[in-house]
Amino acid sequence: MSDYLANQHCDCLTDVDLSRVRAVVFGVQRSGSSWAWQVLGRLLGDGVLKTHRYLLLPNDMPVVATVRDFRDCVVSQWRVWHPQRTRMDRPDLFLHVGIFQENLWALHQYSLRHGCLTVGMYEQVRRIPKLWFASLLRFCGTGSPDYPAIRRAVRLFQMDANRRVADQLTEPDASRLLVPHHVHEGKPGTWRRFVAREDWPLLTDLLREPLAWYGYLK
Repeated sequence: MSDYLANQHCDCLTDVDLSRVRAVVFGVQRSGSSWAWQVLGRLLGDGVLKTHRYLLLPNDMPVVATVRDFRDCVVSQWRVWHPQRTRMDRPDLFLHVGIFQENLWALHQYSLRHGCLTVGMYEQVRRIPKLWFASLLRFCGTGSPDYPAIRRAVRLFQMDANRRVADQLTEPDASRLLVPHHVHEGKPGTWRRFVAREDWPLLTDLLREPLAWYGYLK
C-alpha cells in the first residue's frame, strides 16, 4: 500500500492508508464538495479525501456529504459538458439524469450504511459557511474551532476566488481540484434558465424522490 501523505480525490481505496485519513468528503457532483474539501483540508491539514463514489470505509470514519437541489446539479453538469449551449433539450435531460443516478445511489448507500455521517445542504451552507465548518471540525473531533482560521480558509476558497483561478487555468489544478472554466455562479434555481419551462415538471418528476427526501419540494 502506498504512503498516503496529502489531501486527494479518491475513487477507490486500493492505495490509501486509512489510518492517516481524518475525514472523507463525499459530494453529489456539482454540489460544492470541492469547496468543502478545500476548506476542510485547509483546516485539518493532510488526511482529507474527496470522492463522488461510495467507498467501504470504517464505520467510525467521519464522512461529510454535500447535497444541492439535484435539478441544479444535473443542469450544472450538463453545462460543463456543453459550455456554449443555453438550452438543455429533452434527450440531454434524460441522459444527464441517468448519469446522475450513480451519485444518488452512492448518497443513499452512505445514508443507509455509514455510522458517522453529516450532510450539508449547499443552499444553507453558503449562507452560514463559518458556522458550518465550525460544526464540521467538532464532528471530526478537533475540539474547539479556531474561528479566525475558519474565516481565512472560507475567504481563500470563496466562490469568486475559485472562479478567478479556474478561468485562468489551462489544465486541471489537483491542489484545488479545479478544472478550467468549471466554476459557475452557483445560485439556487439556476436550472430554470437552461431548461424549457414546459420541461420543468419533467425534470422535477425524474428527481422527485431525492428532491422530496432532502426537502427541495415545498
